[in-house]
Amino acid sequence: MTVDTVRPGKDEWPSRTSPSLEGLHEICGKERVEAAIAQGIVSLGTKAELLGAEDNDRTKNGLRALFDPNRHVAPVALYAVTRVVPTLRHVHWL
Repeated sequence: MTVDTVRPGKDEWPSRTSPSLEGLHEICGKERVEAAIAQGIVSLGTKAELLGAEDNDRTKNGLRALFDPNRHVAPVALYAVTRVVPTLRHVHWL
């Protein structure tokens, strides 16, 4: 799964970003990312690291997640952390 975040951007309209792992920790909170990982994410890294990529692949440095096929909650947890949490942090609910 591609790991992108959605958060308020220009004029408060949602903006999708493709952060690094460090950026993901900064945007969503390291403890929340780790909580999502505990739900069944077996690997979190760049596309090149996890799946391999050609040198000319412009998405090779994008963050990806691989899930335990028996843990159906893992993609939902990652979605909540990367899409919902940044907005809640923006409005100071978290």
